Amino acid sequence: MSTKYIDKLDDSESIINLISELKDKDSKEINHLAAVISKLGDKVVEPLIDAFKDEDKDVRYLAARFLEEIGSYAVEPLIAELSNIQSTVRVCAVETLGKIGDPKAIHPLINTLKDKKEDALVREYSVYALERIGKPAVKTLITALKELDDPNALAPLKAALFYNQKDVRQTATEIASDLQDCYFTYKDVKSILKRDHKKVPQSKEITSEYLRDKYSRKKGDKYLKFTQTTLKEFIDE
Repeated sequence: MSTKYIDKLDDSESIINLISELKDKDSKEINHLAAVISKLGDKVVEPLIDAFKDEDKDVRYLAARFLEEIGSYAVEPLIAELSNIQSTVRVCAVETLGKIGDPKAIHPLINTLKDKKEDALVREYSVYALERIGKPAVKTLITALKELDDPNALAPLKAALFYNQKDVRQTATEIASDLQDCYFTYKDVKSILKRDHKKVPQSKEITSEYLRDKYSRKKGDKYLKFTQTTLKEFIDE
């Protein structure tokens, strides 16, 4: 069966046709083909990247899945796509670089994150990609977050609020709290506080005034209001 499919991998059109044919197959068959494709290396990288332009999200997903399996051969071509004119392609490239996890992608992703002209979604996904790359990205990301000063920086900052490294979350919280346009939902605040407080204070040292001053920001003519008097009360609500 794999030979039947691999024989079709001649160009971008054949890749898209292949993926369209595969998208309704079971995961075992797709995983088997991904393993076979990964052995082809750079031969199929460009056709798979071209599949990011397809309107079908399932086609884009499987193209990314196969590129992830190919790994290092795909890194440089994916980095080149961070300047693609289509935002859909840029999002797919960013996400796939994160899944591959090669540290070579850190600085290009940081540049995308800091680009004031970049779409908010692409900047947000850059944070998720850096999180997947892991520890090598942390210091560079913290420095980049501290340099964000444009209104559209809210998307990557809010993504960083839920990063798996506490130092990144704390940096994002401090910066976002100072932005006039920042608005936290109850879910945002609860997730932040619950994740970073292993032992919830029983006293009233964390009051509604603290929550209001740190997290309440205007959204239109409305403010996020807190009536809880302790952090425990807030989290348990």
